Amino acid sequence: QSSHLLAWIYHVCPTLHPQKVFCAMNYSSVTNADVSHSATIVCSDLSSCNENNEISEGNNVIMSISGTSLLPGYEHSDPGVGKRISIAIYGTKGAILYSGDDKDELSGKLEFRDNDTGGKIDLPCGPNVGFHFENTETGGSGPESLQSFIHACIGSDEYYAGSDALDGFRTIQTMEAMYRSNASHQFVDVAYQKVDVGT
Repeated sequence: QSSHLLAWIYHVCPTLHPQKVFCAMNYSSVTNADVSHSATIVCSDLSSCNENNEISEGNNVIMSISGTSLLPGYEHSDPGVGKRISIAIYGTKGAILYSGDDKDELSGKLEFRDNDTGGKIDLPCGPNVGFHFENTETGGSGPESLQSFIHACIGSDEYYAGSDALDGFRTIQTMEAMYRSNASHQFVDVAYQKVDVGT
């Protein structure tokens, strides 16, 4: 589910473009699927471009991500076990923190801590909006992402445009490089960096 985590980060930080990746993974002896990983991702930040639209040297953003599927249980077991998500983004203006259990809305909130206020906690989504990451309920009319897609298809203005094709592109760039890095045991360049995908 790291694709969801990366898409969320690229959606919240739209000026980031992955450049280099180092990753190590462990695999299941039964399925050969990757079951845990840790990665360092170096991104350029388009918001730090100079007047010639060149990225200033030394203004790279470093991401450290890890994930595992080894948490016992899953969302449809009895009792259901939610995914544990923890995101912390630190920058020159403050920090965005988003953590929780996606089966428990009360387990967390989106927080912003502003450097200008000494780290005072602000809740950008309001005090009554809890932790929402991935809706895995099997009943009802489907997850909110599906509902937004349907509303967009029928021409309604009432939908949330979440992660778009560019977020997906950056996510796939990053994940493909993670697999190549793990295989080579080296830092690797992200593929298709010269593709003009807009900003």
